[in-house]
Amino acid sequence: MQGSRVKRAYISAAVLLLVVALFAVTMATPIFSSTNDFSIYNTSWNGASNIAVATYQLGRFAPALTVEATGTDLTIINSDLFEMDLDPTTDVLMILGPTKSFTTAESGLVGAFVKAGGILVLADDFGTGNGLLVGMGASSRFSGKLMMDLSFDRSPEFSVCFDLKEDPLTINVSRLLMNYPTSISVSGSGTTVIAESSVASWLDSDGDRTRDLGEPQGPFPLIARERMGSGSILILSDPSILINGMIDQLDNGVFADNLVTSICSLRSAVYFDESHRNYFDPITATTQLTAEISDSDKFHVLIVAFVLLVWVTTDYIGRLVGTVVQGMRRIWGRILRLLGRKVIEPEPVAPETVEELLAKMMELHPEWKVGLLRHALRERKRHNEFLGKLTEKTTLIDHAKSDSE
Repeated sequence: MQGSRVKRAYISAAVLLLVVALFAVTMATPIFSSTNDFSIYNTSWNGASNIAVATYQLGRFAPALTVEATGTDLTIINSDLFEMDLDPTTDVLMILGPTKSFTTAESGLVGAFVKAGGILVLADDFGTGNGLLVGMGASSRFSGKLMMDLSFDRSPEFSVCFDLKEDPLTINVSRLLMNYPTSISVSGSGTTVIAESSVASWLDSDGDRTRDLGEPQGPFPLIARERMGSGSILILSDPSILINGMIDQLDNGVFADNLVTSICSLRSAVYFDESHRNYFDPITATTQLTAEISDSDKFHVLIVAFVLLVWVTTDYIGRLVGTVVQGMRRIWGRILRLLGRKVIEPEPVAPETVEELLAKMMELHPEWKVGLLRHALRERKRHNEFLGKLTEKTTLIDHAKSDSE
């Protein structure tokens, strides 16, 4: 009995190790990371991973990269705008803080996408966003100059925007904290200003961080929406309001939630353009454990562990299996009898006598005491005969019940 339980314990340990190994494989996933500003692969304070995760949680995130295996290494290649194959009726294109110039072909592609009904979210300050706006035929422009405001937090470069127009993006938003923003130049009746700086703001034309005579005075548009054809461009003069480190400042998080909810309710896929970013630190891929196990998987593991525990420490599982097997045999026998077929009963095997068993045991273990072993075997036989009478009695009762039915 003890040896059998030890054997079962080893089997149970092997099964549990196999289960853990399988879970480790399913939980392992490649993690893409970067330290570049505004990158959705950057989980640090200056990255935009939170905004990408929010679209993913709503089921709208569309991967825009390909992974190539080169031996033991993974090479990450960002999809360009042509490889995204944007659909203006279902897709949103988000471009955050671009630093690489847009070609004429790329600008024309984005312009055609918007005019056909697509949505473009362009957040920039001193990058290459103006080149895209010019190339796609939009009328709005980034001023490219630092907007400073006496309505600020810590310093005028961290301006506080509280002049917010009624819009789905500004629901429950009263203040936004900007981080070195520029301003937006708007023209035409097709552009709506959503947020403006205060009247105490100015554009720092000479870069001395002070308000000088002759420098443009505010208020200035900071967030605007321009209609183009059947689509629209949402223009943000500061991509920093969407980075991880700023998302918890003032009402920036509410604004970001509104933005994600708005675009995800209108479209089924959100693409992030990472191809127009100068990667001083390339994207890396590592394999990590997500440590995420669903509730159903946890339940299955607990069931397996409980069954193995019962199997190792008791005989209940063996008895249950024996009872089920006997029951199935009886059912099968009754079916065969109803069909008029002969039921082949296994030939009874005559049990070994106490002396026969004693001879075998002494042959294997001559050092054992004959008297004690004979007594133990006789007690075992008596106990088995008692159990046999109980089983026979139970069988007779079962047959009587089945006959009466």
